[in-house]
Amino acid sequence: MRYTGGLSQRPRSNQPDFTPAGGAKRPTPRANRGGSARDVVCGLVAEQASIFPELALVVPDTAGLEPRDAALAHAIYDAVVRRWITLTYIIDSVLNQPLRMTEPRLQGVLLCGAAQLLLMDRLPDHAVINESVEFAKGRIRPGAGALTNAVLRKIAALRAGAPVAGADLAPGAPAIPLADGRQLPLLRDVFPVEPIHRLAAVTSHSHEIVQEWARRFPAATVTALANHSLVSPPTVLNMAHAAAPLPPMMVAHRIAGHHVFTGTHTELRALLGELISDIGERVY
Repeated sequence: MRYTGGLSQRPRSNQPDFTPAGGAKRPTPRANRGGSARDVVCGLVAEQASIFPELALVVPDTAGLEPRDAALAHAIYDAVVRRWITLTYIIDSVLNQPLRMTEPRLQGVLLCGAAQLLLMDRLPDHAVINESVEFAKGRIRPGAGALTNAVLRKIAALRAGAPVAGADLAPGAPAIPLADGRQLPLLRDVFPVEPIHRLAAVTSHSHEIVQEWARRFPAATVTALANHSLVSPPTVLNMAHAAAPLPPMMVAHRIAGHHVFTGTHTELRALLGELISDIGERVY
């Protein structure tokens, strides 16, 4: 799969360089060797960074992790992949060289750390930074720990407070749009000034895609399209023929017989397993 945000070269607006790294092998799922959720994800993102803007269709191997840690691993990985371009702009603003010019393992730990600090507001900063530093020292080299610590602390310091509703921000105030519609305010602007490149950067799109939308649609429609891709799509299940009572995490959909699942990834797997087992019993 090619990450379409990586199609562009660096224009005059300081867009990060997403030129593919030559000769890199495509990542393949590897067994979890007893690491933490963050270890698993940093390793996989590092492998993806080695071939970016190509992305292999793989997910973190969470075998052996507790359900809560497995859910954390998936959440971090999803956040990085969905917001790779946005995170790169932010990391580049505090690095002495472009992120793309650093080694893949360092890219992995910085992308994962930045995603947790900026996009996952329930995680303590000290836990995110400490585990990232330990990963860097143990999996890259001792000196990488100091760099990781400095970069992630600068990224944490960019935040101007907790996420707020978009209507509560002053027009033009620097912020990161979040999947739930809120905005994370920043103390200083790290994104391009030119409107097309800015919208592409904050929503993690290729600026060519946003330019094409701008050619075809009004400005309000272009903004809506870019922001819409940030929203996590709901999981809708057809439960019209379910024999057992539905669990509380199933919310009725506007279409009769369908429900929106609101639980965790682990709970969804368990529910689907029960449904498949129930169908098998009815068939046999």
